[in-house]
Amino acid sequence: MSSVVLHQDIAGEIFAQFKAFFKGKTEKPYIAPLDVRLYIDSPGKRSVTMLKPDVIVLCDPAKVDARGRGIQGAPDLVVEILSPASGYKDRVVKQKVYQEAGVREYWLVDASSQTIEVCAFAEGPLVRYGYKITDAVPARIFEGCVIDLNDVLPPLQFEDVEDMWEEGAVDGVTAPSVSPAMESLPELAMPAPAVEMPVAMELPPPPAEAPAEMDMDAMMAMAAAEAPAEAPGEADIAAMMDAPAAEVDISAMMDAGSSEADIAAMMAMAGAEAPAADATAGFEMPEGFEMPEGFTMPEGLEMPEGMELPAV
Repeated sequence: MSSVVLHQDIAGEIFAQFKAFFKGKTEKPYIAPLDVRLYIDSPGKRSVTMLKPDVIVLCDPAKVDARGRGIQGAPDLVVEILSPASGYKDRVVKQKVYQEAGVREYWLVDASSQTIEVCAFAEGPLVRYGYKITDAVPARIFEGCVIDLNDVLPPLQFEDVEDMWEEGAVDGVTAPSVSPAMESLPELAMPAPAVEMPVAMELPPPPAEAPAEMDMDAMMAMAAAEAPAEAPGEADIAAMMDAPAAEVDISAMMDAGSSEADIAAMMAMAGAEAPAADATAGFEMPEGFEMPEGFTMPEGLEMPEGMELPAV
């Protein structure tokens, strides 16, 4: 359905229902094209604006021009059928003029959104009511007057609304980015983005020959054979000093490489008391063994039974 035809159907149906309601009354509806001169008074000035509303309801017959060319003054109710091209003008420019000129109620019928907005200026400058276009819409300043557009407005087809938008685009009003027809389509699954596989990695080559397993017992034996004989450490000497004289093993010391002076010193440190006068009675030194100069046997020191000093 063309937007022009739809516009005429809506305006004609509203006018027809108003005419039926006001039959036999002083109030009278009119339909475009009809010139309406609106006067806005300000201090020291009066401005005149002429508009052509789609439908009006006039309560004062005296406002009809004497020559029948139009209306002089504000109607009581004004109806504008919006189009994409006239939306801003109807909602902003005309609304301001109608309100300041004294219109009591202003209807904006939007076929594209299938809504009716009622600006109730008689109740307050910002009082508005919203209806679906298929609702029974009351004229608030006329008790009992209700407009029902169900008969003239079957559910709009999507192509009808798109045609209205396309016609309005010439005046700088563009259609919505997503049409109602597109919104009814099911969502499409988007393909997953391609995944780039990593470049193949090269592992280092294995060693040419793994080291042979070592025999731990053989390694320990080799280390023991190569290690030099150790002389008595400080701990060993301390233990000997604390031991009683009878436990000092001179033979072991000689075998370990201890010098005569070390043996004599150990024997001197092992004694705890002064040497007796006859401690060395009957003692014979081994052949070739010489006592260190100034060395005396400690008091009470006795050689272990069966112990013999090794030959030097």
